[in-house]
Amino acid sequence: MGPASLRELYRRSQRAWPGIDVSFDAFAAHVKSRAPSEDEAARLHVEALYLACACAAGDVHAIAVLEATCFGGLTAVLARLDTTGTLVDEAMQRLRVELFTSAGGRAPKIAAYSGTGDLTRWLRVLATRIALKLRQRTTRELPLGDEALVGLSDSPELALLRARYGAAFQAAVHEALRSLSHRQRTLLRQHALDGLGVTELGAFYGVHRATAARWVADATERLVTATRRVLMRRLGIDRGELSSVLRFLRTNLDLSLRLASQS
Repeated sequence: MGPASLRELYRRSQRAWPGIDVSFDAFAAHVKSRAPSEDEAARLHVEALYLACACAAGDVHAIAVLEATCFGGLTAVLARLDTTGTLVDEAMQRLRVELFTSAGGRAPKIAAYSGTGDLTRWLRVLATRIALKLRQRTTRELPLGDEALVGLSDSPELALLRARYGAAFQAAVHEALRSLSHRQRTLLRQHALDGLGVTELGAFYGVHRATAARWVADATERLVTATRRVLMRRLGIDRGELSSVLRFLRTNLDLSLRLASQS
């Protein structure tokens, strides 16, 4: 990569963040460690990488700018995981510690940002991972309260299922969930109840998003198949009516899991 190309990336980043000072040498080393070639560097989010480089160096102003720019939407994302009202604050505090402090020879986490993706999205994945670990520390499965059904009572499909099968359907899904592996249950809850997409799940488990999507599809199909077996054994309903119920289960997985959590 020629010096002129690096200089232009550097000047562009300086214009993006006036008042944040990163030396050219530090910036160049940061970029080259992620993109040895000019073509690769051109695909980086260099302005975000410049800001991350300043934060990694302990620039207080840069840290304040990053928080003001990127943290705004994180609390809303984490609030969906918080059933206790205490998780968000602790998760955000841990995020700050991980991002901006070094300990035991470990560099601040912000130094690991590669510049290949959006910085806010990268922070969202990291914050979600921290929040999920905090939740797992407290309890392996937090029960959902009655508030989980708020806004769902007007669903005609739900009304029909509850009227026909009541607790039997809830119990069937609950039993079917117990037949899944722990990771499959966790994956379904993270996807359907916590609202994590396959990109976030892939980042959380360290796999490609296509692999995460395949895991979710497989876990969903296993849940549907297990529910079919339980309902046929318990209720003896005909296959046609059962197929209708299971189509509802597939397309309303989040609702089915919430129902199961009430049993």
